[in-house]
Amino acid sequence: MLKTPHPMPLVDFINETIEVLHQQPTPHEIKVKRLGVLRDAEAEGRFEQTFNMLNGTH
Repeated sequence: MLKTPHPMPLVDFINETIEVLHQQPTPHEIKVKRLGVLRDAEAEGRFEQTFNMLNGTH
């Protein structure tokens, strides 16, 4: 399990997920906004920077 000093509170995750599921039409990908930093890293040309940030190699 990933240990982080600032995890997203479960209630916030659930609320945001429910909001996304209520969108019409329902999106093809269900994700919380905080995921964007990781999800879009490669497409935005910052994969290596993000990878290094997550793995502690700066």
